[in-house]
Amino acid sequence: MNIKFSEFLRSATAAPSATVQEAEAARYALIRRLSPVLRHQLVRYLQPINMIYGVMDHRLSTPHPSLPTLQQDASNINKFAKAAMAQCMDISNWLAPMGDSLVSATQGVQECMSLMGGYLNFKGFHLINNVQRTDVQLRHDALRSTLAAALLVLTDELTQPSDVVMDSYLDTDHFALLIQIKSSDRAHCEPYDDGYRKLLWNDLRAIAAVQDVALRLLEDGVSMSFAMEPSRPL
Repeated sequence: MNIKFSEFLRSATAAPSATVQEAEAARYALIRRLSPVLRHQLVRYLQPINMIYGVMDHRLSTPHPSLPTLQQDASNINKFAKAAMAQCMDISNWLAPMGDSLVSATQGVQECMSLMGGYLNFKGFHLINNVQRTDVQLRHDALRSTLAAALLVLTDELTQPSDVVMDSYLDTDHFALLIQIKSSDRAHCEPYDDGYRKLLWNDLRAIAAVQDVALRLLEDGVSMSFAMEPSRPL
């Protein structure tokens, strides 16, 4: 899809308005919907620790355990424990975001893909990341909460396998994401039915409003425009 960024940006609405209660309700709904994948993220580094411990316990029960091997096992446990701690801190930021945290647009989009790609693929939706690599800085919570909500809002209504294509456009002070739904020849699709309500367009509007993200619903997707943030010294 050929589109000039200036035209795209003019077509995006200003950041929508929402009350504090609407924004908080929408964020709660988002966290509830993301809870299965967040739970998976929490345990992904804990499972290897349990497995390594089992192996260490077996080795220690032998008459002459190898000290270098046990040291390597202990080192691996330490590595996974540090990764698990970092993962827990990241998950906690979904619950209580650090408002001043920044992330590169490239990294932020990739984080959402890593978090939601498997879940959406299981449902029959293939994420395609055509976002150009860039070092521009965005507010971390604004990017991932709005992007995650948009992906759920769009796919919740789908009943056929589809590709979810993400493109980006840069201006002097804005980074824009365009998410489009395209038909796919994949054979499998699971309509949403996970016991909690679907995420709605009004939820996405409320989340975008509190994050000052310009938002527009398109015929085949959604557009979002984020203000770039100045890079901070390390």
